[in-house]
Amino acid sequence: MLWKSMNVEGRGRALFLVLVMLLSTTAANLVSASTSRTYTTDTDPVDVALGDFDCDGDLDIVTANDRSTKISVLWNENGHFQERTDIWTSANQNQDADFEDHSNTQQVEVGEFTGDNAIDIVIYARNRPLTQDASGALVVDTPGNVTIIENGGCNEQTFSIGEQYDVIWMWD
Repeated sequence: MLWKSMNVEGRGRALFLVLVMLLSTTAANLVSASTSRTYTTDTDPVDVALGDFDCDGDLDIVTANDRSTKISVLWNENGHFQERTDIWTSANQNQDADFEDHSNTQQVEVGEFTGDNAIDIVIYARNRPLTQDASGALVVDTPGNVTIIENGGCNEQTFSIGEQYDVIWMWD
């Protein structure tokens, strides 16, 4: 009844909004933010996934790095990510590779893809130019733009390039 009578006078919504704002402000003061941390990866990380690659019970971080020839794995040791492994995702494994050689990995996901019970990585790399032959047909050559990166196994901290697939988007 109170709400209805206040609504008739046109003050109910304003009072409700003020009450919500006061409660929100009070609640915000009761919560503290944790300390920010910065971790070094390769060039321009654009996507992240979590997986326990070394089977120690801690979630490790893998980043997809745009404008790069690598992805980065940050190893979680009890909440600290001090060790990093870079995995080459380009055929040109030269630190000074040209832009055309960069894999430009845009997306990264994790899962068990090879049947060995070790968490693997799958990436989508967009810098895979499609070429055409003399008749105009698409030429699909390796490496593919979707790649499974196989985990060498628990406690190994090694990875290798596995199966590669071509994903071609067509529209008109």
